[in-house]
This record gives sequence, structure tokens and C-alpha cells, in this order.
Amino acid sequence: MIEALEGIHKLGFIHRDVKPSNFVMGPKNNTKKRNKAFLIDFGLARKFRLPSGEIRPPRKNAGFRGTARYASINSHHKRELGRADDIWSVFYAVVEFLKGSLPWMKMKDKDQIGQVKERETNPELVKDLPPEFLTFLEHMQRLRYEDEPDYQLLKGLFQQILDRGRYTEDTPFDWYMPMAAASPMTTSMVSMVTTRATDVVPVVSPEDKEDNNQNNVIVPQKPPKKTPCKCCIM
Repeated sequence: MIEALEGIHKLGFIHRDVKPSNFVMGPKNNTKKRNKAFLIDFGLARKFRLPSGEIRPPRKNAGFRGTARYASINSHHKRELGRADDIWSVFYAVVEFLKGSLPWMKMKDKDQIGQVKERETNPELVKDLPPEFLTFLEHMQRLRYEDEPDYQLLKGLFQQILDRGRYTEDTPFDWYMPMAAASPMTTSMVSMVTTRATDVVPVVSPEDKEDNNQNNVIVPQKPPKKTPCKCCIM
């Protein structure tokens, strides 16, 4: 997830609506892509660099952008969003994955969510998680609008957690194998999560439905047309 955002940030864009349902996994039968997460839905993306390469000056009131559950505190304050704000959304999403919920999960009002988020985004939020999450949190809290996150540091923190669990790039994801075949670490992690496996299927959540504009509406897609092969075209 961080690597995908690092890529679009280097192109001069920020996503501004990072959430679990805006990531999809590569196809299972493609050995090169099946373990990769792909970022989708750039309806709220914005260019943060000027043609000169300089960072655009922040607006005084940029409005709220994102999905309330995962949006950064800056978004709740209607501040201009930068690269760090995309990474904040990754942080909230992964904390939710591991804990099963967030303190503001059942709230609907954006302002109320923002107030609770501001109060709860502290070491207490990650006290039951691997210690790397506290380092992640402390790094993010130091970043300002114009600052570039330390992508290598953040990816390295997650890598440390995976290394302790003896995971490798080739380790199958949980949904590729029966629970009985899962590793001891996977089995122990399941006890920390209250959501069912079916809950991780991308859906239009209440936050999506109330969110900003029609860019967040998931429209059923027609099956893609078959593209003729080269020999047929020629």
C-alpha cells in the first residue's frame, strides 16, 4: 500500500481517498502480480506539484476530502492535504485490520469523527500492536504539509513485523489457503481481529455513501470486450 502511494507521489499526485476498498490484489494465477496491491479510484486525486517542480502553496480552506473513517485529521480541519495525509489513511486502515475496529468506527458525523480521531490518535491507539506501530505514529506526527514521508522507514517497519513472523514474499495470503493450514502467527493474529473473512470484500460502506460526491459511488462494470489478437488485426 505504501509502495503504491510512493509511486503516485513521485509522479506529483496525491490520492486523497485512501481506504481498503480502493486497493485490489493482483490475480491469483499471475505469479508476478498476485502478491501486489494495486491502488484504484483517482476521482479525488490532485496534483501537488507545480510545473516547475515546486510544491503548490496550501489553500486556507481546502474542504474535506476522503472517507471519514480513514481521512487524516488535516482533512477534518479542511486543510490542504499532502503526501503524509495519504499515509495517515494507510495507518488507520492497518490499525483497523489488526484490531478489528477504530474508536470512531460507528460514528456518522464527520466533525464528531474528527474530534474523536484527534483525541484517540496517540500511543494508546497502538499499545496492543507490535512496537513498530508506535514508531510509525511518531514519524507521521512530525510531518507537515510539504514534507515527504520516509517511505523506506515505514516499509521497513512492516518488514520487521513480517520477519519476526517468518513471512517471506512467497508466503501465501490467508485467503489462498484453509485456516487449518495457516501459520502459527496467522492463527494467533486472527484472535485480534473481530471481523469475518467475508467482511473484507470491497463494498460501499456508509462512509462511502455519505462521502463528498459521486466519485465514490461504485458503478457495476460491463464485461470488457475481447481484444482481437495481433494476427486478426493484421
